[in-house]
Amino acid sequence: MNTTSYRTFGSYRLVHPLGSSIRAFRALHQDTGEPCVVKIFHGCKVSPEVWGDIGRTLRGFPSRRDPVCAIQEVGLLHGEVYAVAPYLDGENLSKLVKAVTLHKEITTTPQHHRVCAFIIAELARGLALRGSESFQHPIFGPDMISPDDLFVLFDGSVRVLDPAWTWLRAVTTGSPWSSIEHNLAYMLPEDMRPAEKRDAGRVWALGVLLWELLVGYRLFRRYEVKSTLYAVNRRRVPDPRSLNPNVPKSLAELSMRLLSKPGIVSLGELRGALERESGYRPGEAPEAVNAWLGRLVALRRILLVD
Repeated sequence: MNTTSYRTFGSYRLVHPLGSSIRAFRALHQDTGEPCVVKIFHGCKVSPEVWGDIGRTLRGFPSRRDPVCAIQEVGLLHGEVYAVAPYLDGENLSKLVKAVTLHKEITTTPQHHRVCAFIIAELARGLALRGSESFQHPIFGPDMISPDDLFVLFDGSVRVLDPAWTWLRAVTTGSPWSSIEHNLAYMLPEDMRPAEKRDAGRVWALGVLLWELLVGYRLFRRYEVKSTLYAVNRRRVPDPRSLNPNVPKSLAELSMRLLSKPGIVSLGELRGALERESGYRPGEAPEAVNAWLGRLVALRRILLVD
């Protein structure tokens, strides 16, 4: 379906594409005016039988609350599946890590390290509430997360996408994410996975993201899949302070601990440790996160213009 030729889709008025996507749109509900995101799975024609299976499975997902961003509506229009969710006014971790790597000067301030500790702590809380993935992928484990699914909002809060999103994408397109190669950099190697530790993969991915945000470098991600896999399997993790001496020693040690012994720290313990590192009093963090995010987004826009 050519969505560029019209402005409405079912009950929604499409406002504009999100980024360069031709499948995801910022939209408004035509009756309520509520802002939302409409995701259209183009070219994924499904039969009524398959659609029935999708509907039954999605109804089996547990109800969600903030900071988990749940699917509000799933439908079938002209043979194509679409999903609707609240509009998130912020950026995902993929874009934020990229911005930090391109502007390493931002990593030299104490405020940056405190904000990063707070963000990862809140994401740990969200992932604990989200629970396990329902879709078993042949490559990724059930506790795998993607930085594309983690958001920081301008109001100072975070959101994590409901696993129903990756499940729906998998059954309609065959892959839970748009870029498997990109997500390999955050995958816990199987030979390091401790037995009966359900949080291990999530804690590992958050550890990689924390390390990257602290120093402004990619830890395992490379330009080619083969090189990324090689880096992940080698598991060489430099001390963050060797690349950025401004990182507090206690935060650097926590980062190294997360990546040296997967499973030794639970999501709850990680959240507690990072909250202590951030040191924010109640009500302080949102303003600091807003300022940090605004600066990163401004730097990213300048880079795009240049």
